[in-house]
Amino acid sequence: MDHFTRCMALDEALYPNGAKVCSLAPGVIDTDMQVQLRSADPAQFPDVINFSNMHAQGQLSSPAQTASRVLAYLTRSDFGSSPFGDIRD
Repeated sequence: MDHFTRCMALDEALYPNGAKVCSLAPGVIDTDMQVQLRSADPAQFPDVINFSNMHAQGQLSSPAQTASRVLAYLTRSDFGSSPFGDIRD
């Protein structure tokens, strides 16, 4: 995604009103997929302990928190100045 975004940003910079794009790293979000990962059989998914630990240590963002951070990032005056962004804590 990062390479695609970099290419797209270079292409769009050729136009007077080209789109501003950004590949945004949101961090790990506590979704239904996370629930499934944490309940997986460790024999079939050895990383289950890592995901369980992130949850236990409060390292997951809620979908609402993440959406709020994404929207705040989109309205920043410097949005699009870099093809990469990060909203993780």
